[in-house]
Amino acid sequence: VGPATDVFLDTTFANSNVRLGRGATSGSRFVFQKVTEENTAAATSWSSLVEKSAPPALPLRFVGVALQWAVLARIFATAASFYLSDPVTTRVLCHGAGDSVVAVLGIVGKAAGVFAISGTAAWVKSLLLLIVSWFISKSGGGIVQGEERSA
Repeated sequence: VGPATDVFLDTTFANSNVRLGRGATSGSRFVFQKVTEENTAAATSWSSLVEKSAPPALPLRFVGVALQWAVLARIFATAASFYLSDPVTTRVLCHGAGDSVVAVLGIVGKAAGVFAISGTAAWVKSLLLLIVSWFISKSGGGIVQGEERSA
């Protein structure tokens, strides 16, 4: 009774109702009881767990692309913060536009500053993450969320 397995057991005791076993490699102890009419339901309860289908794999390509977009968004926010936080640069960019456009772009520049990359360590981490995410996006593997299933 039970699913097929590649586990090897040493039988240390056996009679007509019980068999005691020990894992050949791990030393784990097992107790096997004879299946009778009274305990048939308990003996087959494992099958409902094995029949559950595994959740679909999350392709690593999507994970890599999402990471790339996140890093590129931070780089864009850094550039926007740098250029739009200066009123003179904003006026030059909005040549001929009204003061309200300049004010809005100034607010956007300040908001972008929250997400901007600042400091050498942050730049190095962001560039390394960009490189790693590029390699991940080229991968053909996947991440299975949830329980693992053995073959």
